[in-house]
Amino acid sequence: GRFEAGYNAGVKAAAKDLGKEITVENQYAGDFDAPDRGRSIAQGMYGQGADVIYHASGGTGSGIFQEAKARNEAGSDKVWVIGVDSDQSSEGDYQKDGKTENFTLTSTLKGVGTVAHDLAQKALDGEFPGGEHQAYGLKEDGVDLTAGNLSDDAKTAVDQAKEKIVSGEIDVPEKP
Repeated sequence: GRFEAGYNAGVKAAAKDLGKEITVENQYAGDFDAPDRGRSIAQGMYGQGADVIYHASGGTGSGIFQEAKARNEAGSDKVWVIGVDSDQSSEGDYQKDGKTENFTLTSTLKGVGTVAHDLAQKALDGEFPGGEHQAYGLKEDGVDLTAGNLSDDAKTAVDQAKEKIVSGEIDVPEKP
């Protein structure tokens, strides 16, 4: 839902800024704990020419990392994975020509600690928002992105987009 909507909107905006055509293929594993299904989906996507797979699939994503590692170690064109929930950089390590390389482009982060601290503080202050929907986005440090293997230009573009999202200049859709 939200991850897909935001990612798709970001790719569309980046493609426009770069003057390039970028296609996004969305697939669902139907399970958050099915690494074999994740690997099968990755085989199909990379086999059809995908350069990057962004997974929001919990344990199923480990199969995507397995497939990316196998392809990268085999010496084919480099493929990338975008991790989710925590920094998955270490899962992208692989050996090629006797040295360690990495295929985790970046990871999206959930600020679970920030949310827990904020809600605990509100409870301590007698302001716990029980029964209310609370949203923690970039502005509230509820989500973020790792630097990963992003180029300096990409990092600059990400920082500029973050500022525009926080200021409200860019409205990120919540539904695909």
